[in-house]
Amino acid sequence: MSNVRYKKTSKKEDKEVLTFEDELADEYEHVENENGTSEPKPHQELNGGINKDDQAHTSSSMNGRISDGEFEDDDDDEHHFPHTPPPPTMVPSCYMWWAIFSTTLLVALILIAIFAHPKKRNINWCCIDDQELARCQDMSIYFYGDGFRPKIECKSAPSIDECVRMIDHDVADVINLSADDLFKYRSKVRPILAADYDHEMYGFYSVAVVHKDSTITNLTAASLKSSLACVADMHSVGSLVPRSSESECLAPHEVVTALFSQTCSPALAQQQQSGFNSDVFCSGCQSKCSQPCAHNDHCGYTGAMKCLTDAVDGSNTDVIAFTNHIDAKNYLNRSSSHNASDYRIVCPDGRRHNLDGFKSCNVGFVPSYALAISSKGRADDDTDIPYDLVELLYIAQLYFGQHTTDAFRMYDMSKNNYTSIDGFRDPIFQGKTTKLAPLWFWMHCTVEAYLGEDYLDFLTNLNCLPKPEGSTAVCHIPTTTQT
Repeated sequence: MSNVRYKKTSKKEDKEVLTFEDELADEYEHVENENGTSEPKPHQELNGGINKDDQAHTSSSMNGRISDGEFEDDDDDEHHFPHTPPPPTMVPSCYMWWAIFSTTLLVALILIAIFAHPKKRNINWCCIDDQELARCQDMSIYFYGDGFRPKIECKSAPSIDECVRMIDHDVADVINLSADDLFKYRSKVRPILAADYDHEMYGFYSVAVVHKDSTITNLTAASLKSSLACVADMHSVGSLVPRSSESECLAPHEVVTALFSQTCSPALAQQQQSGFNSDVFCSGCQSKCSQPCAHNDHCGYTGAMKCLTDAVDGSNTDVIAFTNHIDAKNYLNRSSSHNASDYRIVCPDGRRHNLDGFKSCNVGFVPSYALAISSKGRADDDTDIPYDLVELLYIAQLYFGQHTTDAFRMYDMSKNNYTSIDGFRDPIFQGKTTKLAPLWFWMHCTVEAYLGEDYLDFLTNLNCLPKPEGSTAVCHIPTTTQT
């Protein structure tokens, strides 16, 4: 086998492309010239010979390449044979077919994933009046417009009782309930998200607020009988409610009569059944009790503070307001004519504190509002509803929560001129909410576990009910607070 090395010429590069037959002819012609023989050329036998012009062209082309140093013979004694070209490769075709197959497989898997996993169904939110329905619809529009899924559908009902019935029959999914309503419907609902009112404080303390010049020194019946009591509701009175027994159960009006000689509580008057004499709750503010709480500035926790400051403006300082620590501070901080430093809270043991001492000077703790769903087990499309709801609201509040500058604010009613529904309940979320915190609803967080032993004791005493069996379940997920 000859050793023929192909290399670039140092002169002009040959740009002519030879066919396999031309290369074969060149090789045999080169052999013939070296040996001085005139053996027939293979390609002449195969192709029936070549004409003289082709032969001359081949010879001249061969001689031209030899003279240019295109071929270099390392062994003059060895015969030179043509190199057989390699067979055409199949690699590019394999790559092409593999690309087609893998792309088709990927598209098929994506389509299977899309059709195998059903689209998340909408969350049905129950609203109890037109104002709450309007705010729910605003929330749905803003959430959906910013890409939050699943979508919220707003359902209307005439009352909380009807909303709970709709939730129990899977017509609605969620409603925001007070601690009192959670207890009332504890057999049909369970909490999944709690409102944080004040730095991981899921509720508020009931406090008794007086002016610093008041002569009220303690919370005994003797001291309170000589003063006007502005009462938000029975929860604000807290531990002052006398203990009931099997033989004696005091109704709300009996509790108020036993504690106070004069009372201003339009909310309590309107909460009683029709035909009840409301004078017991309105002896201190007759003109206010006839107005519905939705338009009455003496209703609710803020209304109790309004009742107190109006009396102080009239030079009557022997007035006490039973409200909660958050609304008391917020009301005085917003007031242009009253300062928080001029007011004190009275402790059950007779001590006094400024408004920041509520943790050690109060008459009880009331758990916050919580979003509640059905306590029944879920199946099929409803299985993911609790998790979808928690994820949706927990993330949405990062965009529309306390510090947002958007047109819609989850916890700020003043932005769109919303008002309290009954002096207590705000549309959708409470205005004092700072954030929503998920509860361990998948770990048997029941209503009883959420409300806690102390509040259950208060409610059962107030409503003359046997105390339900306590729960050892933990509802609140512990968090790490940086100080």
